[in-house]
Amino acid sequence: MANKIEEISLADIKGDNDTKSQPRIENVSYVASYNWIDKDTPTISVPGLPPKWQPSSKTKQLQPDSGTYISDPNGARFPIHPTEPAVRAILHENPTFDTTNVNIFACGNTLDSLLEFVQDSPRTFQLGVERIGNTVFLIREPPPETVNSIVSKYSYSRAFHDTYTKWEAEAKESVSHQRIVRYDFMGLKLVVRHACDGYLPNKVPKERELPPRKRRADEMSKDDAEVVEEESVQFTVSCANVVDENIKKEDEGPASTTALPQNATLTLTESGRNIPQAAIFDIRTRSTKFLKQKDRVAAMDQFYARLWPTQIPNLIFACHWKGEFKMRDIRVIDVANHLKEWEGKNAEVLTKFGVVLRKLVAMTKEEGKERFKVRRVDAGVLEILSVDEHSARALSEEMKARWESLNKAETAKEEYSNKKVKMEDA
Repeated sequence: MANKIEEISLADIKGDNDTKSQPRIENVSYVASYNWIDKDTPTISVPGLPPKWQPSSKTKQLQPDSGTYISDPNGARFPIHPTEPAVRAILHENPTFDTTNVNIFACGNTLDSLLEFVQDSPRTFQLGVERIGNTVFLIREPPPETVNSIVSKYSYSRAFHDTYTKWEAEAKESVSHQRIVRYDFMGLKLVVRHACDGYLPNKVPKERELPPRKRRADEMSKDDAEVVEEESVQFTVSCANVVDENIKKEDEGPASTTALPQNATLTLTESGRNIPQAAIFDIRTRSTKFLKQKDRVAAMDQFYARLWPTQIPNLIFACHWKGEFKMRDIRVIDVANHLKEWEGKNAEVLTKFGVVLRKLVAMTKEEGKERFKVRRVDAGVLEILSVDEHSARALSEEMKARWESLNKAETAKEEYSNKKVKMEDA
C-alpha cells in the first residue's frame, strides 16, 4: 500500500516564482509517431499515419455515441510499461536520439492534470514519477475503474470522427495514432506524447504524400545495420489481463475486443509515413446552443488550455443540432496564434505550472525518491506517495538500459569535448 510522503499545495508555490525564464513554450519540433494496431497482442507501427480529414458538403444526420471507450490506449494495451511504445518509436526513427537533453518525458494527460491543479480546477488524477538517467518520466496511472468510460447519450464526437475522417490503406488496421513532440518550457526540455484525431491533407507537402522509400541494406553503415538488427528484437514484458472494449474514448480511434495475454510482447512494425506536425488536428463537437452562449470566449479558452501542452496547431470545431451537422457549422481553425494569446493571458498560472514541474524534477534527485506517485482528489493538494506493487514502471529493464546507455554515451562525448577545449585553451 502506498504511503503519503509529503504534499504540495497551491500556497506552497505562490511565492516561488523567482525564475527568470518566461512561462512560454518555445522550439517545438516533431520527434516521432506511431499507430496502435488492432491485434491480439500489443503491436505498434512506426511512423504510422493519422486518419485523413474528409469533409462533406452535404448535411449529415448522425446517431449519438454509444458503448464503452478506451481513455488511454497506451495504458490499456501495454499497462505495465505505458511509456515504452513511445520510446521504442523514438529510438526506431532516431537510434542516436540525445536522451541527455530531455528533462521530462510526459504525455498530454499528465501535463493537463498538473495544469488543472495550478488553475485550482477540481480534477481527480494519479500519475507515476520515475527518474531514468537525466530524464524524469511522468506516467499516467488511471484507476482501474476509469480506464473505460461511457460516452454521454448527448455526445456525437465519436460519430463525427468516424464520418469525417478516414483511415487510409497504409493504416487500415489502426486504432489510434500517437505523436511525440519536444519543446522548451521555463528552462526545462520536455518530450510529450499525445493522441491526435487526424491530419489536414492540404497542409502536407506533395513529397510527403507517398510512402517513404525503404532504405536498402547496402546504403546503411555497419552501425546502422546493428541498430536495425537490435531494434527488431521483441521485448517480452508481463502484462496485466486487459480487455479493449469495442468502442473507445472520443480522441483515441476505434478499438478491439481482444484481451491481451499475461505475457505479452510489444511488437514494432514499419508502415505509414511522416506527417508534419503543422497538419495535425483535434476535434471538438458541441450543440448549436454553444453558439448562443454569452461565455463562448471562455469556453474556447478551455479548448486552448487543453491543446496548449500538446501544441496541436489545428482545431476542427463542429456544431450540430441533435446530431445534424451542416458544413457551415464545421470550422477548421488554425489555433497556433490562439495558443500564444492564451499563453500570454495565463502567464501567472503557467509560471506556477513550471514551478510544479521543477519541484517534481528536484524531488527525484533526493535520496530514496527516484520513483514515487502523485495523487490529487477533486480540488485537493498534490499528495506525494510511495510506490507499491501495482505501480507501473515507465520502461522495461531492456529499454531502460538502452535509454541510460545513450545517456552515458552523450555525457562521455560532452565531457571529452569540454576536456579537449580546455587543453586547446591551455
